Order: sequence, then structure tokens, then C-alpha cells
Amino acid sequence: MKITIELDPSLLREATQVAKTSSEREVIEEALRTFIRVRRQERATYYRRHLVSDDN
Repeated sequence: MKITIELDPSLLREATQVAKTSSEREVIEEALRTFIRVRRQERATYYRRHLVSDDN
């Protein structure tokens, strides 16, 4: 999918340096994968805590 968005240039530059890639597309795709993984982990932790506390 092709989209057009405005990004903070300094934020994108820093992310590109941290990711050690020159491709802005790779940086954005990695950021999206990381975001999804983190949110899934947070959700799993939330449910684990609530299921454990509900059993007691």
C-alpha cells in the first residue's frame, strides 16, 4: 500500500541511524512490527494478570 505522511525529519533520521539502514521504508516497517509486538505483549500480560487474579 502506498501512503503519504509527514514525519518529523529528525525523528526519522535518528530512527534510521538506530536501525542501521538507509531505507526509510525499512525503518517504518520495523517500527510498525515493533509496535505490534509490544502491544501484543502488553495485552498478553494484562490478560495473564487478570486471569490469575480472578482465579484467586
